[in-house]
Amino acid sequence: MSYFVQWRVVADNDPIGEAIKFVSRGQATHVEFCVDDWTQTIGARAMGGVQIRPINYAKFQAEWRFQAEVSEEQLNNGMKWLHAQIGKQYDFLNIAAIALDRNWDDPNKWICSKLWVEGLAAFGLLHPLDPRVVNWFTPEDSLLISLAVFTQVN
Repeated sequence: MSYFVQWRVVADNDPIGEAIKFVSRGQATHVEFCVDDWTQTIGARAMGGVQIRPINYAKFQAEWRFQAEVSEEQLNNGMKWLHAQIGKQYDFLNIAAIALDRNWDDPNKWICSKLWVEGLAAFGLLHPLDPRVVNWFTPEDSLLISLAVFTQVN
């Protein structure tokens, strides 16, 4: 039996999305894990922090979907870690830190791209990274890494 970790990177053209594009010099504005056969997402958003949301909770300008094959053990470990993050707050200070070139990481709060990269490590797809590096990840970094390393799906 095959097991997959799935996620999507999206682009928004609202004012927050435009600010993210400007700071990251890219087109991606958000990244989140997709679960239950692409029917739900788990991600960090400014409104509500880390939550499970229906896949169609918002309409996006663009969307890229990816998946990576994992073992059953990797999937279980990653999902356990991901579910433990649900309910944690959004890290607004981390956004300011990226814009101002500072390292103001709060390990108990999340932005979408930090949750994604730490999540990939929890699923065993990346080696755990130094927290000082993880703090700098943007949705654009998530898109570029995904396009270079993982399988894009429709």
